Amino acid sequence: MLLKFIVFVAVLCFGLGGKLMAIDYEILKGERLLSAIDDLAKLRIEVFKEYPYLYEGDMSYERKYLKTYASEPDSVLIVAKDQDKFIGAITGIPLKKSFQELIDCYEKQNASLDEVYYLGEIVLQKEYRSQGIGVKLYEEFEWHVRFLPGFEKIAFCEVKREESHLQKPPEYKNLDEFWEKRGYEKLPNRVAYFSWKEIGSEEETKHPMVFFEKKI
Repeated sequence: MLLKFIVFVAVLCFGLGGKLMAIDYEILKGERLLSAIDDLAKLRIEVFKEYPYLYEGDMSYERKYLKTYASEPDSVLIVAKDQDKFIGAITGIPLKKSFQELIDCYEKQNASLDEVYYLGEIVLQKEYRSQGIGVKLYEEFEWHVRFLPGFEKIAFCEVKREESHLQKPPEYKNLDEFWEKRGYEKLPNRVAYFSWKEIGSEEETKHPMVFFEKKI
């Protein structure tokens, strides 16, 4: 199947100051993914430092995390590139092959894992947002998942923060509307817990992650 191989898609868009940019989209697999792990890890750390994640960042954890995708044949990792620079990425993996925190969450609710494909994250550098690049990444991702046999749903989870959180920027707006427009339903009672160290903290703390799901 074609999508098992590296695929390039070039899309023109307007960047800051109205400058026309050619953004390339590439599916990374196997050795190509392994060779890009450090660049992808730096991108994830940069984006997840922002609210609402406030992630301190740990390169050793990031390498281990990303190698999970490299070792799974049905995983997908699509990057957006401005020339040779990684500026965005989206990841996915069969839920039953993903992470124990997610698997435990589904099993506790007797929810089926087999037909669910997990969207790990979609990250994009701040200066490239609101230009359609994130939408294109997601569209490429969903198209890819639809060609994989046996999957009927896509699921992801996002961190849950209190509205009164002290580090919430005044201009912050969550992405619930973005996902609802693409057919996702928020499942407020399906919550996984992940631990990470927040910026300025000495120790890791647990964070609730609320699930969204969509039938495909």
